Amino acid sequence: MPALGNKTFACLERRLAALSRRRAPAIALLAAAGFLGSLLAALAAGLPYPIEHDEFSHLLAADTFASGRVTNPTHPFWAHFETFHVIQRPSYTTKFPPAQGAILAAGQVLFGTPAAGLWLSAALLTGAVAWMLYGWLAPAWALAGGALTLLHFAIYSYWTQTFWSGAVPAAGGALVFGAVRRIVDSARARDVLWFAAGLFLLAHSRPFEGMVASLPPSALLLGWMLRGRLRLVRLGIPLAAGAAAVLGSLAWYNQRVTGDPLRMPYQVYLSEYEAVSTLTGPAAEQPRYRNPEMARYYGKRWNETAKPAPHSGLARFIESNRSKITNLWTFYLGPLLTLPLFFLGGALRERWMRFAFWALVVVMAVLFQLVWVLAHYAAPVMALVVLLVTAGLRELRARGACGRFLSRGIPAAVALALLVRVAYPALPRAHAWAQRREAIRKQLEAGGGRHLILVRYSPEHIPNQEWVYNRADIDRAAVVWARELSAESNAALIRYFRDRQVWLIQPDTPGPRPHPYPSLPPHGSESGGGAPSSARD
Repeated sequence: MPALGNKTFACLERRLAALSRRRAPAIALLAAAGFLGSLLAALAAGLPYPIEHDEFSHLLAADTFASGRVTNPTHPFWAHFETFHVIQRPSYTTKFPPAQGAILAAGQVLFGTPAAGLWLSAALLTGAVAWMLYGWLAPAWALAGGALTLLHFAIYSYWTQTFWSGAVPAAGGALVFGAVRRIVDSARARDVLWFAAGLFLLAHSRPFEGMVASLPPSALLLGWMLRGRLRLVRLGIPLAAGAAAVLGSLAWYNQRVTGDPLRMPYQVYLSEYEAVSTLTGPAAEQPRYRNPEMARYYGKRWNETAKPAPHSGLARFIESNRSKITNLWTFYLGPLLTLPLFFLGGALRERWMRFAFWALVVVMAVLFQLVWVLAHYAAPVMALVVLLVTAGLRELRARGACGRFLSRGIPAAVALALLVRVAYPALPRAHAWAQRREAIRKQLEAGGGRHLILVRYSPEHIPNQEWVYNRADIDRAAVVWARELSAESNAALIRYFRDRQVWLIQPDTPGPRPHPYPSLPPHGSESGGGAPSSARD
């Protein structure tokens, strides 16, 4: 029934085509829909709370930036606060680049909750991809691609409904690829600024993958400029200034956090804790750990990657990349958005589409060399995926009545799938332990006073269920979570926080709840053990 709904779709398309010709209002409308849509989805499915290690770490960065600091001083009892994806020395902050923390901090400052930063990132993502597509496609198809971005990525995905990153580097990649097309077509200096802005977002969100994604457009741009001396003079200066700003900002941040402009926080964490690098594989030997949870977590990784592969050749390639392919295909395409790619052949006759296709292939080939790949690793080229899917829909529409029906039905099915996902959320929001931790924190904060919670894990504890994460300013936080270590060190920590009510929690017991700590030191004891008596001052 290829004519099903023809009148309704035709009327809707005429209205959207008219809107698409008004470029700036259309982009602004899509960005606003990204913010509002992700906000409403969060209210419908439940506001996010941190679960994964990465989420807690990004929230630490958000709290740091919202407090007006770039990083935090090392705490005198930092060993009790060691946790995943957080560096303690030479300063206390996230190991990740700062972009995700910065946008979460903007939400915390502007709206009172870091979750609002996710809604801001949804608006940034949708607007940036739509702006890119307007440089590559006819207005109506640019609007269609922006709508696909809104429905499939921006409103309800783990990029905008959890505190993991993804939307910011995707927006950065969209700015880079949108700018390079405009620069070659029009040679305007203002588009060089957009190119530099995209590089800035990539450098401060996913530096390695962003660098790989920016190589094809940078090489194209450099070759195009070298063929025209006037263009080199006119555009080379703002491009060099933009590159200097990106590199300078990276060096400044590294200097503030690690004390070395060439040493990233990620490198500090890698040398201190990680037994396996996603770039280089397992280390020659495991680092030494001060708590069994981190030793178990990273030891398992090291053992799994250090042992010889059971297969070789094609079988080894398929085995090692199966999870990567599954993760990327499920998130970026799925069955609905895969279909248009089968009709991409006509679009690839265009020179620019071939460039987009091969740029995507190059980046994916590099990503598949990593030890593991999650969907947000490929975020810098997400806009290219949307571009190729939209071009496939355009080719599909030219295939007669059935093609026209499918080109309309696929976006409609994506919208329906969005409604189903929001109504029956599949995102990992139902982890009982994380809900329990969040409830305990809120209950203690609501009850007033200041609290210290010592966390005692069992030998069988699952390291992914980590309770020890803290605010940026640990000493001023209402609730402080600390890892239980030796008796002497615990006593020194309790004396340091002598103005707090001290609790013990055992996460691996049924229905864990805080109990008064059983071995409080005598009142008025002097501090000792792991820190000087003046450390608290």
